[in-house]
Amino acid sequence: MAFFKSQNVALIGNSGDITRDGRSEDIDVVVNKLSSVNIPIYTARGNHDCSNECASDSEWQKIEPNGTIFEKAVNNEVFVFLGMSRVDYKNPFTSEQISKLRSILDKYKNRRVFSSKNK
Repeated sequence: MAFFKSQNVALIGNSGDITRDGRSEDIDVVVNKLSSVNIPIYTARGNHDCSNECASDSEWQKIEPNGTIFEKAVNNEVFVFLGMSRVDYKNPFTSEQISKLRSILDKYKNRRVFSSKNK
């Protein structure tokens, strides 16, 4: 983490699979590790995270309290995190997520937007 701090990193983004297979034990390990980092860390839920206990929104919120789609604005740049809602590679996102994504992109249409989508 010293390297990130020396580079003035504003946030760390993870595009999914922060757990091996979404088990409670994995969730606890991730939460404990992230609690010691003094840089904001945001993550999208990946296919591995959609397995087992981590598939429920309440369990996922232990790792990422912002849910499965959210944005973070830093200076004049916007980071969008869109995580899988289920392990279904043809339909990994809900209609609500897609609608919210459209709304976010419209809101920031005049800014540079980075996406951390996991599929």
